[in-house]
Amino acid sequence: MTKFYEDTSRFGYKRAELVIASGQTSSPLIVDIIYNAMTIAVIPQGSAKAQYTICTKEDIDIDKAVWFDWNIEETTVAAADTVYGVVTAIRLVSLSGNATIKVVAR
Repeated sequence: MTKFYEDTSRFGYKRAELVIASGQTSSPLIVDIIYNAMTIAVIPQGSAKAQYTICTKEDIDIDKAVWFDWNIEETTVAAADTVYGVVTAIRLVSLSGNATIKVVAR
């Protein structure tokens, strides 16, 4: 499990970046406080998608969390989207090729 973020809070936001290999699912990126807005960018070298959960950290820890596909769904090109509201964790799923997810929360 990966904790949220590189500390840029003194600038009013936090950020994270995860890179995974082809066919892998990243460990959950835990959102440890409530943010007003969260923007993600999925950058696939093949095909990838981002997922989020609103389940508790405890459910994530015991692998009982329910994961939902982000609005940008499966993509083969770089794509970004912003969500307003509460998200407990985010993860990246590579369907083919390496993939990167970048997250900025404010």
